[in-house]
This record gives sequence, structure tokens and C-alpha cells, in this order.
Amino acid sequence: MWTWGWNGYGQLGHNDKQNRLVPTLMAGEALGGAAAVVVAAGEMHTVAVMIDGALWAWGNGVYGQLGLGDLNDRLVPARVGGREVFNGVQVRMAACGDWHTLAVTKAGDLLSWGEGEDGVLGYNNVNDRLVPTQVEAQHFGHAKNVSAAAGESHSAAITEHGALYSWGMGTHPQEKGEDKYENED
Repeated sequence: MWTWGWNGYGQLGHNDKQNRLVPTLMAGEALGGAAAVVVAAGEMHTVAVMIDGALWAWGNGVYGQLGLGDLNDRLVPARVGGREVFNGVQVRMAACGDWHTLAVTKAGDLLSWGEGEDGVLGYNNVNDRLVPTQVEAQHFGHAKNVSAAAGESHSAAITEHGALYSWGMGTHPQEKGEDKYENED
């Protein structure tokens, strides 16, 4: 896997915080020697789904978005639990928001973790989660999920029947009267 860009929290996975201006090959053993099939990048963290269905995460962990059970940063990839974390099923794909992460298993389950602000995790609350936790299938009409996406303050999933579900912030923070973003003008 090749990574490049800003590396302030180790999100490039090279065991340092040095920025990379050109694509740089990660160490072969960094991901357990397996090939990555899906890579996703959040604001300051990265995850990779391996050919064997394992999930690895690295970078900033301030809200638990790495899924490793703590709030620590990681300069190199760390495996996110074992198969028991994903109900004994391989991960199909993953998506990163700014401060949260989603994963879809080959069985069609959706799991989420990290910062829960604005309800982005799908649990009908704003609590943070430090480890992958399954979002109840009832929220998707008991259909299997095939894909997911994560943004700054929202998340979305597509089911096997092509239905699109989305949750999280429904309005821009400034429309809600919040001062979450500074005016860049």
C-alpha cells in the first residue's frame, strides 16, 4: 500500500509523523503481510480491509475511531479485534468520516464506532463508541447492507435491495445557529 500527504497523527502508517509529498510504500509487514482490498481515510485516521477480511486502523484515535478500545493514536496499523468483533464474519468494506468509522461485513451487518456527535453512529444517541458495535438491522428494514459511506457529520448505507439510508446531521451547523465552523471568507 502507498500513502502520502499530511501525517500529523501517523495516519500514513509509516511509524512516524513525517509528511510525504510523494506516494511512499508502507512496510510489507505493516498490515500483517496481507494484501489490502479496501482503504478509507478520515480526517486524521486510516483503515484498510485485507483480502482475508481483517480490518486494520491507524492514525488519530481521539474519539475511538480506530476501534481499538482506547483513545490512543497509532503510528502503524493495528488489527481491529479479531473475528469475534465482527460476529465471526469477514469485513467487506469500511468507510471513514472525520471522527467515526463504519464497516460492513460479508454477512451484511453494519458496525460503527468513534465520535457519536449528531447521531452519526446510528444508535439513536450521541454517545461515542471505542469498539465496533453493530447497528440494529431493524434500522435497515432487516435487509443486509452492501455498502456504507461516512462524511463529517453524517453516515449512509445501501442495502442489498438498493435502498439508501442516511443519518446524522440533517442541516448545516450554521443553519442550526451553531458556531462549529468558522467563516472562511
